[in-house]
Amino acid sequence: MAIGDELAYQRLRASLGVDETVFPDETAEEYFEWANDTYPDNAAKREAYTRVLVIEGLLPGGMLLGKYTQNQSQEDFTKIKDNLAWWLDYWRQKVATVTDPVATPGGGLAFFTTAQGQRGR
Repeated sequence: MAIGDELAYQRLRASLGVDETVFPDETAEEYFEWANDTYPDNAAKREAYTRVLVIEGLLPGGMLLGKYTQNQSQEDFTKIKDNLAWWLDYWRQKVATVTDPVATPGGGLAFFTTAQGQRGR
């Protein structure tokens, strides 16, 4: 039984900035199943944790990238590592703060999350 659906796969790819040729549905489903091992009863945390797992998988390759000079051209790939590390922290914070909707006695759904920011700014 699939954990994710087509919409979840599309959202995962969008948050990673890739398309289906780079990150096919089968690969996305593997990560959703892996995240389901940790958060089987909380879809919101599972969605966020899926992104943590993907970025954790990309980070070691990003750590190998560095600066090099070739033919009067200098390339600096350390920004890739820094960017991945930033996104990893971001999604880890999301895992810590997101929750599934909670059913209320009136039959509706209430969302409980940690608000960030200030009103009126």
